[in-house]
Amino acid sequence: MKKLIYALCFSGLMAGFGCQNESTVSTTEESKTAAIDMEFAKLFDTVNVVKMHVFSGDESANYPYNGNAIEGDHLALLADDLKPADGGQVFACYWLENDDSYMLRIKNGDAASSLVLARYNPSSGKLEKVSDLAAYTCNESECQQRDAWFIDLDDDRDLELITLDMTLDADGNKVSETFTVMARDEKGMFSKADEQLAALAPQDRYVPSSHR
Repeated sequence: MKKLIYALCFSGLMAGFGCQNESTVSTTEESKTAAIDMEFAKLFDTVNVVKMHVFSGDESANYPYNGNAIEGDHLALLADDLKPADGGQVFACYWLENDDSYMLRIKNGDAASSLVLARYNPSSGKLEKVSDLAAYTCNESECQQRDAWFIDLDDDRDLELITLDMTLDADGNKVSETFTVMARDEKGMFSKADEQLAALAPQDRYVPSSHR
């Protein structure tokens, strides 16, 4: 059973990003969520996350979240809010082994790709959205950007999710920002972490991607 282990330091290949990702990537398939269609599951690379920076970007050889296109009958395995708009595409990126969740990239039109987190619901037989992870959208006057990080802050083997939402003016200057630390709740969703856990994630350690 072959495993490939490497540090996901994609950012060193891309101007403006620091090396912030440390993960174990595996080609193992049989441990993925029980009952999910295995041909569908094979579209997702398996990754065991230590720390991962998730950011919106354009398709390129160096972008770590290109993924594999989800097409044909496999689209029926996605909940409606995971499906792209007409003319768009959705891509399978990673299965987060230590969180039992799936990362997908959605590309609609000329806008930068957005990244979302989903989990398999055996009752519906579909992947259902858990959280929006990363996006970058602009109009004539401003841009909205979200970056996210997965990390196990308290070494309890459960991943926390950190999000940074920013509003930028037309010149790329930051107008406002919201930094949020979240943990899994009893329903398996991410909700705001308590102050003690959030204190383990000082904001200056989380540098957003640059779109300039």
